[in-house]
Amino acid sequence: SSVSNVLCHDAQSVVFSRIKFDFLQSVLDQTSKPVEVTERPKLLMDRMKMSRIQLANGELDFVTQSNFGHGLSQLPHVDKFMMRPTRPLGAEPFVSFELQLMGQFVEGAAGPYRQYFNDVGKELQSPQSLLLCRTPNAMEAEHKVNTDLLNTNKFVLRPSIPNSYKHKERISETEHLKMFEFLGLLFGCCVRTGVRMPLDIASFVWKAIVHEQLGKRDLMAVDRTFYELLEGIRNMNRTEFVDAFGDDVDLDILYDDRNGRNDNDDEEDDDDDVGDEDGDDQKSEQEQEEKGGDAVRSKSKSKSKSKKKKKMTPLFFTTTLSDKETSVDLKPNGSMLRVTFENRFEFVDLCYEARLAEHDPLIDAIRRGIDKIVPIDALNVLNWRELEMLICGKKEI
Repeated sequence: SSVSNVLCHDAQSVVFSRIKFDFLQSVLDQTSKPVEVTERPKLLMDRMKMSRIQLANGELDFVTQSNFGHGLSQLPHVDKFMMRPTRPLGAEPFVSFELQLMGQFVEGAAGPYRQYFNDVGKELQSPQSLLLCRTPNAMEAEHKVNTDLLNTNKFVLRPSIPNSYKHKERISETEHLKMFEFLGLLFGCCVRTGVRMPLDIASFVWKAIVHEQLGKRDLMAVDRTFYELLEGIRNMNRTEFVDAFGDDVDLDILYDDRNGRNDNDDEEDDDDDVGDEDGDDQKSEQEQEEKGGDAVRSKSKSKSKSKKKKKMTPLFFTTTLSDKETSVDLKPNGSMLRVTFENRFEFVDLCYEARLAEHDPLIDAIRRGIDKIVPIDALNVLNWRELEMLICGKKEI
């Protein structure tokens, strides 16, 4: 079975999309289950109450009050085979679950079903989202008028709960992963029932979902500034590296010089006090010497200021992920390990490794969610563009 999966995955670039979609449809048909209308899983929602909360607070809590949150609290507990309905004949609605809207009369199941996925897509790309964040290139483009950065309107997976979320302490890492698993379940519903979710997710994520290999160019496509920083560090000579990041000796000297200058300033103040107690003759001699040395002292002070301005920023074996908040150690106790000219290649390689794998646990959770609705092995024949089209629809008409 594993051999056939590898062969299917490797053949994805030489098989026509139409043939792949026909194969996928046959898998969906064979793994479906007849579900009566009265047996459909129900998603209970009070949209009138949601509107009142949003009007009063300006936003809905993503976990407990949003469309996504309502589905998260109810649908994962449903038997997964009940959410794999057989494709109906004629004009019958093809849905994995049915919305029950409290206080509203809605005829038909297809309309509210499509609206739910549309609303969830908007929530996932809102500032309140706990699952998606804008690409680093998008954040960078905010401060530039003309830019050739890629994916400035795209999103990537958020590696951790953002600091801005007021209930962050209540959400564990396991619960965060369950949210991504539910996202995968919704993706599976899109593939099985043909509903679409309006999402602008970067290929950096889609490639990972279909297990396509990610490389440096994929990172550059979402975070060019970081890519250029790493390549710059790799190509620096020793002088350039030390000027930019220093080394252990330079850092110690910098701190010692700063403290030494403060001590000298105190000593000079003490000497001035002693001079005030001398006679008038000594005062006049001292004033003449001071007049002659003013230029020298002013030059030395200006040099001291220039040294203070040229402070080096030391590097440690840590890196920040795509959300620009989450920091991870690249090695055990990495935040205490200094990057030097000699080990800079190791630092660069570890940064690439960490960034290209930063969403691996999240991708695994999404694939587990998809597998509840669509056998995940059936997606091995698809490339990332085909999967994106099945979930989000065609971007260009």
